[in-house]
Amino acid sequence: MKEIKYSFFIGERCNFNIFLKENSFLTAHSPFAGTYVSFENAIDCINDKFNSFLKNCISFKLCKNKDINFINFDNLSDNNKNNIIKIINNNNFDFFHKENYYINQNYTVNLYYTNIDEFTNNKDLYYFNKFLIMPNINLLKNEDCDIFVRRINRMNNILEKNLFENTLLFYMTKLCDIESDIENCIFNIKKIYNLKYNLFVVIPTGINNFNKIQKHENIIFFIITFANLKTQIKNNPNDDNSLYFYKEQYNLILNTIKNNFNFNNLIKDF
Repeated sequence: MKEIKYSFFIGERCNFNIFLKENSFLTAHSPFAGTYVSFENAIDCINDKFNSFLKNCISFKLCKNKDINFINFDNLSDNNKNNIIKIINNNNFDFFHKENYYINQNYTVNLYYTNIDEFTNNKDLYYFNKFLIMPNINLLKNEDCDIFVRRINRMNNILEKNLFENTLLFYMTKLCDIESDIENCIFNIKKIYNLKYNLFVVIPTGINNFNKIQKHENIIFFIITFANLKTQIKNNPNDDNSLYFYKEQYNLILNTIKNNFNFNNLIKDF
C-alpha cells in the first residue's frame, strides 16, 4: 500500500471530483475541476506548468437549439469552427447555460486526425481527440481568472517537489467500450510524457458485471460497469443534469482506492 502525501484530480468527470473531495482523498482544488479535459491534455498541461492553460481560449455559447454561437472571435477560421462543433457534438457535451463557455484552441483545435470523417467515424475518440473545454468559467471576470491562477500556482508548487512516490493523480474517462483498449492508450501517453507520479484511472464501461483492476507500474486502472451513460446522470431522478455514482459503484471505487493507497499523512490545502 502506497503512502500518499499529495493528490489531485486531473479530469474528466465532475462526479469523480466530488466523490474524491467527499472522501478526503484530495490535497486541494485542481485547475481541472469544472473542465472537460482529455487525459493527454491534462498531462500536457502539467508538464507545461499550465503556461498555455488560459491562453488562446475561444468563447462560445450553446443555444437551446444546439447551435453554437462563437463570440468575439471573428478571426477564427471556418475550418476551426467546424472542428470545434464536431468535437462538441461527438462528445455529447449537452451543457446549456446562460454563461459563455471557453474552449482552449491550443489543446482542442490541433487534433491528431488527418481526415475529419475519420475523426467523426472513429469509435474510440481517445486516439484522435484532444480537448480542453471550460464550461464553468468566465475568463472576462477577474475573480474567475484569479481562482484558476491560485489553483495553478498551488498545484505547480506541490508537483515541483518531485515527490513522485508520494503523489497521486486521479482521472476518470468517458464511458467506453473495453475493446477500445483505453488502458494501453493511457499507459502509452504516460510513457511518452515520462510521467512519474502515481495514477488511479477509473474507466466506466457498459459491459455488465465487468469490474476489473489492472496495474501497470505506477498506474492502477479500475474498469467498472455502468449500465449506460444514463447510469451516471441520475443523482436526482428529476434532475438529468446531475452526475452520480450509484451506491454499489460508489463503494467499489471507494474500497479500491483505500485498498491501494494510504492517506493518513495526506496534506490538505483547500
